[in-house]
Amino acid sequence: MADVYKLYEEAKKLFKQREYELGLQLDKDRKRIADREKFTELCQGIGLNRAQGYKLAQKARYGQKYPETIRMTHQEFDAWKKGKEKL
Repeated sequence: MADVYKLYEEAKKLFKQREYELGLQLDKDRKRIADREKFTELCQGIGLNRAQGYKLAQKARYGQKYPETIRMTHQEFDAWKKGKEKL
């Protein structure tokens, strides 16, 4: 059972890293495209809607400045961001 848990944790870390890399790329593309419709098409091409793509890009952008946010879930990130904005 311990081996399965280790594999699960390893897969989760790898997924978060890939999600972060995808978010960085989406953020670069969002800045480069600067057109809402084309960004929506790009997001739909990878199976996301525009809001999900924007959220992923925003999370990655924060991850560059605050590395602790990279491994957070979207709900944890939202709570963290709200707390940060209050300060």
